[in-house]
Amino acid sequence: MPRDGVGVRASGLRKTFDDGLVQALVDVDLEIAPGERLAIMGPTGSGKSTLLALLAMLDSPDAGEIELDGESVSRIRCPEEWRAVHLGIVFQFHHLLAHLTAVENVMLPLIGSGGRTRDIHRKAQNLLDSLGLGHRTLTRAAHLSGGERQITAVARALVNDPKLVLADEPTGSVDSATGEKILEILDEWSGRRGGTLVMVTHDPTVASWSDRIVSLRDGRAYEGRVHCLTQPTAAPKF
Repeated sequence: MPRDGVGVRASGLRKTFDDGLVQALVDVDLEIAPGERLAIMGPTGSGKSTLLALLAMLDSPDAGEIELDGESVSRIRCPEEWRAVHLGIVFQFHHLLAHLTAVENVMLPLIGSGGRTRDIHRKAQNLLDSLGLGHRTLTRAAHLSGGERQITAVARALVNDPKLVLADEPTGSVDSATGEKILEILDEWSGRRGGTLVMVTHDPTVASWSDRIVSLRDGRAYEGRVHCLTQPTAAPKF
């Protein structure tokens, strides 16, 4: 099938914090093919979440360049609009609005898209139904379980049918059964949409769902797992 995902290319990325005292990323080069599923591994503080934030245009590098589908992000005049159309983000701690219901949280990326509220609500409802949360759509996020919140966050990332999904530890705060369900949801989306998936994880089992693994250590990128930096490691496909 044709791959409809976004191609990603990063070259020479550098990012520091605390007036240069903390080097989060050091000369990172990365290339992701359209439709590829990439896992980014590494210990805490290695720069994984920082890299994801740069790819999402939520922050800017101190040096280097990022291209999305061959276009430099510096030329994208309205990153918010680009994200709304092409990107889904799964945050590590879901970042739901506690006072909104599950379905209202999922609707958020489509608000302002020009669609009718009734149609947006129906789309969000149908998505939650398909993910097994149809019975919880009217429950406020504050009263959802941890697993239900993370699945709702995944639904929110997928509701705009994105071409690129960036997921930061999507299974890190849930039990193994819920984690596997989340991976199945992302895998189904990637296969159906041909979308590009970039997933930060510390779990080798989660990484094994990807096509390829890149590791970060001390802000530098290596092909393969952290404990085997000199030999690229092929991850088994799901």
